[in-house]
Amino acid sequence: MITYLKKLLWDETAFERFGRAIVFGIGQAMQQGLLPTGDKGWYVGIVMQALALAVGAGDKNKPA
Repeated sequence: MITYLKKLLWDETAFERFGRAIVFGIGQAMQQGLLPTGDKGWYVGIVMQALALAVGAGDKNKPA
């Protein structure tokens, strides 16, 4: 269990995963109106959520 938690929190992709989660959470808060963003907050929140999902959508295969 300890090995699993260490790999989950401190492997080479942890920064990317945490960054994506933070951007997605901020986007969700904007969409729900929890952050004061004005009239277009819901739209910007959706765009931020899509951006968070697109960050990890690249090709992960190593070049041959």
